[in-house]
Amino acid sequence: MRACNRRLLALAAIASMGRAITPGSSAQPPAKPSLRTQVVLLGTGTPAADPDRFGPATAIIANDTAYLVDAGAGIVRRAAAAARARSIRALQAANLRIVFLTHLHSDHTVGLPDLILSPWTLGRRVPLEAYGPTGTAAMTQRLLDAYRVDIETRTNPDGN
Repeated sequence: MRACNRRLLALAAIASMGRAITPGSSAQPPAKPSLRTQVVLLGTGTPAADPDRFGPATAIIANDTAYLVDAGAGIVRRAAAAARARSIRALQAANLRIVFLTHLHSDHTVGLPDLILSPWTLGRRVPLEAYGPTGTAAMTQRLLDAYRVDIETRTNPDGN
């Protein structure tokens, strides 16, 4: 927990150096890889089923690496939208590798299975790194257990 708190504080410090943009804003992305920091609001919703808002999720991009904070509903699709609209390579599905969960309420974690599985099926070659409070590892393991058949089918399509 202490290590997670230090990482979140470090991310907050990094974020304070950048500028916030949303996938639909008019801010222009850099034309080439950049050392600047960006904060992209992927979702600012609440548990209410508002069709105009996605679940809580923020991306902090530093040195072309995306650090996700929370995994609300729609996180992977919102990241893909920002990657496409703003040419933010770090938010392409295969590049979503690190997530920090602030707490384990469902509105902040319901996108976690999508974040674990979709980028993997779309080319991510390393496991998702998930950091968070006590219970994060157990939740993640249970999600992997829940999707065991899907994972086995995709990794061994011949059934051998």
